[in-house]
Amino acid sequence: MAVVAQNKKVLTQVEKEKLIKEHLGNDFDLRGSDFAILSNVIDFVSYTDSAVGIAEVSLETAAIWLPKVGAVLKSGLFVTAAEGLAIGSIILFPVGALIAVVNAYDSANRAHGMLAVSYTIVAWSFGDLIPLTSSRIEQNVRANWSNGQFANKTLNGLKKAWFDSSNATLRMLNNTEKSGNKEALQLVFRALGEGDRQKLKQAILKGFEKNMSFQEKIHFKTQLSLRYPE
Repeated sequence: MAVVAQNKKVLTQVEKEKLIKEHLGNDFDLRGSDFAILSNVIDFVSYTDSAVGIAEVSLETAAIWLPKVGAVLKSGLFVTAAEGLAIGSIILFPVGALIAVVNAYDSANRAHGMLAVSYTIVAWSFGDLIPLTSSRIEQNVRANWSNGQFANKTLNGLKKAWFDSSNATLRMLNNTEKSGNKEALQLVFRALGEGDRQKLKQAILKGFEKNMSFQEKIHFKTQLSLRYPE
């Protein structure tokens, strides 16, 4: 569900910079990816929309969340690169174990693992049940392969890629609970998707796409075309 704008207070870039400096000091780059993320968070919490778990918001709410979000950005849970401030230009790269797990597979299964990462992050961020597979991908495999044995072998490879990638993602995300940053990280992800699950899923997948070979991008077209959580 996309965020519905109600009673939104739109801040200028100068106002946002002032707010960030007031609550985070000079620890963050106000011309790079840090500002792009913090700007999206400020915009996001300036909505009044109980559907995204924020009943009453204001600049005071932003002041409460900014230090928590700042701690998340310093934690190294993900690396960001931004060009401008639009959500479409923010590239989200899950790092460390996630990249290692996904890269262990061939092109088709690697693309499936990336889809699992995106679905798992979206579900975790919005409090949904974690998807165990992509029903659409499984349907496509069964429809395209008349050889039942080959289809089963293909599905088994996809299921393992999904299971390993999703679990590695959950381990990374659940570590935030130990540091007390879970709600702040959920807010960051939801803000990057502008409260929209599909936008967040696409932003994560496009982050992966930047480092793909031509052959990998061919396999990836299906993943990009899917609507979460199909």
